[in-house]
Amino acid sequence: MDSVLFGWLPCGAMEQRLVKNVHVFVRRKNGLISEKAQELVLLLEKKGLQATLVVEGERGIGDSVPDFAFVIGGDGTFLAACHLYAPFRVPLLGVDMGGLGFLAEVSVEEMEQATEQIVSGAFTLEERMMAHCRVVHEDGKEEEDFALNDVVIYRGPFAQMIRLSTYIDGEFLASFPADGLIVATPTGSSAYSLSAGGPVVFPGLELVHRHANLRPYALC
Repeated sequence: MDSVLFGWLPCGAMEQRLVKNVHVFVRRKNGLISEKAQELVLLLEKKGLQATLVVEGERGIGDSVPDFAFVIGGDGTFLAACHLYAPFRVPLLGVDMGGLGFLAEVSVEEMEQATEQIVSGAFTLEERMMAHCRVVHEDGKEEEDFALNDVVIYRGPFAQMIRLSTYIDGEFLASFPADGLIVATPTGSSAYSLSAGGPVVFPGLELVHRHANLRPYALC
């Protein structure tokens, strides 16, 4: 499993971390989000940090990997940021400007206070497990990706159920008909898996659980 680092802002004692280069990541440009992103970039620059606005699809990390990244938006924006920054082990802090904000640590009203804590190094890191997925096609071609929440195998446009055979470390678990299969991380246990009747798992645990039309399994 891969992993992503979350930046948290606790009230008690914490380890001091030096931050000099910061990215402000947004998924799309709209009036309010762009305004807050620019506001944050200017605030970081006033405090002597190198700050760069990154819009999904317009640019990558480049040669300068940041020490930290603010993610402004909702959960979808945070998931997109994970794909960009997780391979480089860059800590992320979500600023909620979306509809749900399960993955965001601070509200937009707390953004300036959070900036003060990041600049002073007054934060801790929490590592979250990610799922690594590899798809092997009939012609032998392979595709790979990773996910913070879950990996879903779905029947697609077909009206009938598909038959799935599942294995754990090469050992056969079960074969069953279903609309699909959800393999969720602890962070993703409150997403699609919960909607399908799966359990909510503490995000710091190292396990995955799978859910189809049978009872869910937690795999440690």
